[in-house]
Amino acid sequence: MRHPAHDYLGGGYFVTFTTHNRIPILSSLRSANLDIKPAGRIVHALWESLPEYYPGVMLDAFITMPDHVHCIIILTQPKLLNQKGKVKPLPEVIRGFKSMSSRQINKLFNRTGVPVWQEGYHDRVIRNDRELDSFRQYIVTNPIRVDMKSN
Repeated sequence: MRHPAHDYLGGGYFVTFTTHNRIPILSSLRSANLDIKPAGRIVHALWESLPEYYPGVMLDAFITMPDHVHCIIILTQPKLLNQKGKVKPLPEVIRGFKSMSSRQINKLFNRTGVPVWQEGYHDRVIRNDRELDSFRQYIVTNPIRVDMKSN
């Protein structure tokens, strides 16, 4: 899944990850409008707090669809050092986000250890401002496209 020639230590990324078995626990879609469910609110709150856990993370566009999340994450390399002085790459940030949200969502549903997310995620390196704008537009219009496909 990862691009072999890219170190994932800095730059912007368009990231998509899905719920386990694509179960729609995050939101519901009605007439191209999203109704965020409690699990989706947990995901939103953790997204907003991500820079507290990873100081070099800058947040951009984000959306919780019923069974997946699209987001843009920008890593500023010098600030993403862990306690041992090693840079935290994108996979570590996503793994931490999915782990924290899984624990909280499982707590919401009074369960432990149940998978919330599919393994892995899809990412795309954002190469320039034109691509950044395109991915932002994709995220904002995703509910409309999904609603049109389902009707």
